[in-house]
Amino acid sequence: MRLADRAGLQAAWPGIALPMHSYLSACHWTVPLDLEGAVTWLLTPPRVSLICDVRERTVIAVVQVDADTQMAGLAILSPTGAEFAGFDEVLGDLVRIAIDDLAARRCELCLLKCWRRARAAAAGVGFQEEAWYAGACFLRGEWHDLLLAGLMADEWTRR
Repeated sequence: MRLADRAGLQAAWPGIALPMHSYLSACHWTVPLDLEGAVTWLLTPPRVSLICDVRERTVIAVVQVDADTQMAGLAILSPTGAEFAGFDEVLGDLVRIAIDDLAARRCELCLLKCWRRARAAAAGVGFQEEAWYAGACFLRGEWHDLLLAGLMADEWTRR
């Protein structure tokens, strides 16, 4: 996992943007549609974007910490969504960065109900299911339920 730069995001984003755009919108992440706008958005504080090479797959991991509430929104983006081998490793690293490096007191993560592997990985890291939003995301021709999961920093540090 490395800190993203403009060139890395310009190379990775085109393969991720279309499959992940409706998911990001359902999660209230308003990423611009054009490449340069999206790259600038991903590089603009309070977001920290990282690029990960996970088993021959390029993944963009994003953490956005609100300065007032110290709540971190997390997103892990790939051409296949969150269903890939190694999601658990990326999520663990992203939570560590949010809590240990950026002083977040809480992390939030949205996942689709159909992403079973990702939901199991989130539970393994300590995320708790907090809310389900029925039919919140239209992806690949179907409506999907969206899970909001949360993790408090003190629960992470006790692990």
